[in-house]
Amino acid sequence: MSETRTQSTPVAVYVRAEDAAQSVQDTAGYTFGILSSLDRENTDRGLAEIETALGGAVQTKEFAGITQLADGLLAGECDAIVMNLAYIDVIGETEGYTDFESKVRELEILHVESEKQKRPGCSPIRAAPMCRRSTRSISAAAIRARAFTRSAAAT
Repeated sequence: MSETRTQSTPVAVYVRAEDAAQSVQDTAGYTFGILSSLDRENTDRGLAEIETALGGAVQTKEFAGITQLADGLLAGECDAIVMNLAYIDVIGETEGYTDFESKVRELEILHVESEKQKRPGCSPIRAAPMCRRSTRSISAAAIRARAFTRSAAAT
């Protein structure tokens, strides 16, 4: 018999360093940059939390990759970006983006939750490595992002 468990993933909202917003509530009327496919489930959950905080739908603009998302924010194509917290490190490790964190400011971290089916046979006390997915969710997301960034750079 499999059980359902809840997994929390940190999704961050970033604005340009000089932006006046101090909280998500200050972003009414902003266009939020998001990734078109990478980690979209968590991004959509984060957007839902932002919409709840603002009391209505928000405008979004999709970007194909992480560096395009970063460029879009810095170029003013969007006013804020919403992405998995692990991706900030991926951006900072990418050639040409090592100073990205100094140009943006983290506005808020949203902890979005999703339900996962627990694999049969996984004990909470002695979980096998394949049962520990929730503790690796950030690094797994970062690995996917790095692979996606490298493949986009190669084309």
